[in-house]
Amino acid sequence: PPPTSESRTASSPGFNPQQSPASPAPPTGAKGPRTVVLTRRPLPGMNVPPDGMVGVGFIFETLPSGEQIISSMAPTGSAAGSGQMMVGDELISVDGCPVQHFAPPDIIGLVKGPNGSTLTLVLNPTQLWKFNNNNTNDKKSGRRLW
Repeated sequence: PPPTSESRTASSPGFNPQQSPASPAPPTGAKGPRTVVLTRRPLPGMNVPPDGMVGVGFIFETLPSGEQIISSMAPTGSAAGSGQMMVGDELISVDGCPVQHFAPPDIIGLVKGPNGSTLTLVLNPTQLWKFNNNNTNDKKSGRRLW
């Protein structure tokens, strides 16, 4: 399908992206994709849901091109706490499954898992310029944290 000027964002209730700074930058000189292994756990102050499925505390935005860009992180989540992710990184795969052109609910389904289980992400270094350029025209985003 042709690109549109609309983008989609995923997060959850109770998460305020304006209060979530980016984590420290990955090691200097990182140019290609990198693998990040995180532990799924609820954010402090949040209970494990009845289904037991939790995420790692980041928000992504789907660009019209199908790229998935990390747009925010919960400061107390596994993603930010790892120091290996940055706002603007492109999400390439989740547990070995490529996610370009996936719908947000499908990606969230891959990211969420049992409390304490591990999650393997492959990320490309920051693509923040794409997110910022696209975000200026974004008027219809719904957010879900995962």
